[in-house]
Amino acid sequence: FTVVVDLTSSLAEISTSASTVLYPNPATNMLTLEFKSPTVTQGKIEVCDAAGKTISTTEQPLSNGKTLHIDVSGFAQGMYFVKVITAKHISVIKFIKE
Repeated sequence: FTVVVDLTSSLAEISTSASTVLYPNPATNMLTLEFKSPTVTQGKIEVCDAAGKTISTTEQPLSNGKTLHIDVSGFAQGMYFVKVITAKHISVIKFIKE
């Protein structure tokens, strides 16, 4: 599932058709994020563990069709979250590292 917070209205919604797709889930070595936003925006991508500790952070332009690969081979097995933060939205996507 994905939680999307619209910062213009401060409402949270649970969405299954988010503008960010994460695969494979569960992951073993490499995680792929695919962005499906029709506009180009600057975004910050954070990977957090189940306790909320930030494991990695990157900032870059996000646009429709852009893919980002995250190496998770060094992560311990367990549950993690990817946060995609833009000026208008915060999306949080859960994934499992096997």
